[in-house]
Amino acid sequence: MLVHGVGEMLVARGAVSSEEFEEAREAALRSGSDPIRVLIRQKKISESEVLDMYGTEFGLDVLTGIDDADLDFALVRQLPIGYLKDNHVLPIREGGDRIRLAMADPARMDVLGDLEVLFAGQDIVPVLCGSRTILAAINKVYGEGEDQSEELFQDLEQDEEAGLLA
Repeated sequence: MLVHGVGEMLVARGAVSSEEFEEAREAALRSGSDPIRVLIRQKKISESEVLDMYGTEFGLDVLTGIDDADLDFALVRQLPIGYLKDNHVLPIREGGDRIRLAMADPARMDVLGDLEVLFAGQDIVPVLCGSRTILAAINKVYGEGEDQSEELFQDLEQDEEAGLLA
């Protein structure tokens, strides 16, 4: 997730104190994670608060869920499941040549660039969405059951705690 300026945004909004953000930043440096993930794990802020803040800051819509009717299985399956899960992104066809890209981290402009190349000639519009919501939708498209989704969330949390995810 974005780190530059995030501390100031969170403090200015009263979501955390400057001391809490500094402690999270130091913990993130030690663990190889990022301060936002540390604060979320510590339950000082929620992922939805962060997404709302990013949405406001960058003028992006925030999805609170992904309906089954929004899933375009053929579109999603053009991308490897590992790529989608690693980057916490999911393309959603909106109609015609327009694709909404549900993403958990607006700093991942490299992913947006990748998909603009893959889906050349189509308008790709980033929207924000929570990691768990994106991962659950990916699992649905690729036919992975609820039990596997819960295991994935546990693995994701363990990876974050071990500092494997930024």
